[in-house]
Amino acid sequence: MIVTASPAKFDSFVKELGLQVPKDSGLPDFQGPTPEQMQQLVNVAEKYNYKFILE
Repeated sequence: MIVTASPAKFDSFVKELGLQVPKDSGLPDFQGPTPEQMQQLVNVAEKYNYKFILE
């Protein structure tokens, strides 16, 4: 995967969406994002003027 982030502030984008977990918690069970989480991603992306291009 190649990720190009423009404009800057990608670190702030990731921090806003991320969740803190304890170091010793292990890997979570991944079940995919919920519709609410996808909407949050879109909302935060708009705040940082990011757009998703899928090819």
